[in-house]
Amino acid sequence: MRQKILILEDSTLLAMLIEDTLEMAGYDDYILCKSEQAALAAITTEKPTFALLDFNLGDNLNSLRVAKALRDNAVPFFFLTGYSENLGIIPENLGEVRIVNKPFKTADLANLIKQQLSAPDASEDNG
Repeated sequence: MRQKILILEDSTLLAMLIEDTLEMAGYDDYILCKSEQAALAAITTEKPTFALLDFNLGDNLNSLRVAKALRDNAVPFFFLTGYSENLGIIPENLGEVRIVNKPFKTADLANLIKQQLSAPDASEDNG
């Protein structure tokens, strides 16, 4: 099955780094969203199979609504964050979530994504 990856990242430089990382890892079908609204729309219209979510989106916003929508659609995701102290606000109903701390090494991120997407039940995993 072809993987379609949703990226929610409000930093242009980090978004470019993530795009480059995905392309070098062989994933060229991705949707880049810079806002919660765009990501929520993309979940419905683009049907991603995996997502990378910047946890903190600026202006005191976070990606929890997007994470909930992904979880409701059985789409696995990783949170990307440079502020792990803010992760205490993740509601229990999201269950276990994977966290990738920023800054990250691109090779490490690529390996984590490959591991997730090559898992036998990757399309059914919830995060």
